[in-house]
Amino acid sequence: MALSIDERLGSREWTNEQGEYSCVYIYIVQGITTETGETENDAFLLVASTSPASINNPEGYTTQRASIRMGAPEGGVAYAEVTYKNSGGSGAGGSGANTLTQSRFSIGAETIRIKQSQETLSKEKALHNPPDHVIPDVVDHFGAINVQPDGTVEGVDIPLPVGQIDYVRNVSSSSINSERRHEWFTYFGTVNNDEIFGFKAGELLLNGVNENPKGDGTTDVTFIFEVRVNENVPAVVTQTGETIFNEKVIEGHDYAWYKAGMIKSGTQPAATPIARYVEKIYTRKDFLTLVSF
Repeated sequence: MALSIDERLGSREWTNEQGEYSCVYIYIVQGITTETGETENDAFLLVASTSPASINNPEGYTTQRASIRMGAPEGGVAYAEVTYKNSGGSGAGGSGANTLTQSRFSIGAETIRIKQSQETLSKEKALHNPPDHVIPDVVDHFGAINVQPDGTVEGVDIPLPVGQIDYVRNVSSSSINSERRHEWFTYFGTVNNDEIFGFKAGELLLNGVNENPKGDGTTDVTFIFEVRVNENVPAVVTQTGETIFNEKVIEGHDYAWYKAGMIKSGTQPAATPIARYVEKIYTRKDFLTLVSF
C-alpha cells in the first residue's frame, strides 16, 4: 500500500499575536507500515514535498513555512502539523522528535571585485591639457571599470549581500550513525537543486552541520546554509543605447565574469567586454533528502 496524504478539514486557521501571524496546516498520512517498507521518514518526506514552502497571510504578505512536526504513527496513520509564521523562531512547531525549525537568519556582506558595470552613466575629458601634451578623446570602454593605459581592466571592490540561515531538525539520537555523518560530508559545499524553505534552486549552499544531544534520547541537528539569491543581471548597454549583453538570470552561487578585449572606439583603442561567461562552481544536490531522515 502506497502512502497517501490528505489535508484535514478545518486546518489553515490563522492567529495573530502582537502583530505576528501564524497558521497551521494539518495533514493525515496513511499507509505507514513495515510490511511494505513505507516508513515514518517516508511520511515526513511526503509532508515536506506536499506542503507549500510559503503562503500569504490575511494581509497578503508572504509567510514562510517555519516547522514540520510529525506525530507518532498509530495503525499506519500519522498526523503532521506544518506551521507558517511571519518569521521563524527556535520555538516554532514545538519540541520532540521529527520537528524541523528555522532557528536563525542573518544578512551581512562580503567584498568582491567587479570589472564590469551595467552601464557607463557618463564620461568626460579633462578641461585642461598638461604642458606639451594633448589629451586624446575619451573612449567608451562599454562598462569595463578602471581600465589602465595598457588595456588592463582592474575593476573595483564592492560589498555583496550574503545571508546565513540555520534549520534545526530534532531527531531520535539512534538515527545518527557513521553512515549518516558520511552522507552529510557528501553534501558539504553543495547547493540545492530544487526549491526548499522558500528559496529557489541554486540559492542555498550547505556550510556546516552541528549536533546537539538533548539528553532525552533526541538530538538537535543544525544545518547551516549560506544564502545568495538568484540574480537577474540587467542588460549591458552603451551610452548610445546599443545592447552588448542581454538580461540573464544567474543562480545564486554561480559566477559570472566578463572577458575584455581591445577594440576601436572612435579613433582610439579601448578595452571592452567581448564575452560573458557563467561558471558552475558547486554541485547541485537534493536538500530535502539532506534534512529528512
